[in-house]
Amino acid sequence: MPFVIYNLCPSCLDGGPDLQKTVAVFRMWRGNTGTAIALFPVLGVDENGRCQSYEHVGQHGAADYDLVIAKTRPAKPNEYKPLLQELKRIGYDVVVRRRRPNWSTLSTH
Repeated sequence: MPFVIYNLCPSCLDGGPDLQKTVAVFRMWRGNTGTAIALFPVLGVDENGRCQSYEHVGQHGAADYDLVIAKTRPAKPNEYKPLLQELKRIGYDVVVRRRRPNWSTLSTH
């Protein structure tokens, strides 16, 4: 299965100074684990609509955005802070969002 990485130019997202940042949606897994996951909804992985994700254990991987949303709850800032710090340490410049951007505001080039 070939990978499709969306090439988003600075004019592709609304939001001014956030254009050069990676959009991340932080969620907490329900149940006993209670661990955080970062979804990168505009970083596409394949033609099935999966996006990139990141967790402390396992680190980068593909994620079905809608399925993860259904199996998690929104993370509070104090819950996702360690994961955000880890992402910054490895080079991400993150802008935190509560949900993925509206696809009508995105374009690919």
